[in-house]
Amino acid sequence: MKLEVKIDDRQLRKLAKQFPKAVDRGVYWVAQAAEREVVKTAPDESGSTISSVRTDKVGDAKYTVSVNARGDDGAPYPIFQELGTGLHAETWSGAPAPNRHRIYPRTKKFMTWTAKDGTRISRRSVAGVKPKHFMREALKTIEPRADEIFRKGMMTALQQRI
Repeated sequence: MKLEVKIDDRQLRKLAKQFPKAVDRGVYWVAQAAEREVVKTAPDESGSTISSVRTDKVGDAKYTVSVNARGDDGAPYPIFQELGTGLHAETWSGAPAPNRHRIYPRTKKFMTWTAKDGTRISRRSVAGVKPKHFMREALKTIEPRADEIFRKGMMTALQQRI
């Protein structure tokens, strides 16, 4: 007795062609969810940080979420908010940054700014800004859900037959 099994592999071949696009879509969904979390957690009084959050495709199934806001003076303020400055500066891993120091004015005797309440403040030096960790907080929030988000994005893509 002989049993013969035949498989029509046309559907499998079609699926194999769609698979890389579906994986890319799943990764894109995770990146978009991460971007939404960054927007939720970003410390931003002027709106410039939040409006500069973006997701970029950098390769096959590879995306980056970045914050590109710059101050009027060209300073990358989101990095300062994430990692801190002066005596509070740290590395991405959370270790103290090398060469931590007080911040002094470069061309004047005092630094002067206006506080949130409108009070004018002048100082010879400042300790710096404590890190806010908004990017890390967004990453921590999204990590436990990343697999689920990826699967939903991928399955949606396969169902739509992209």
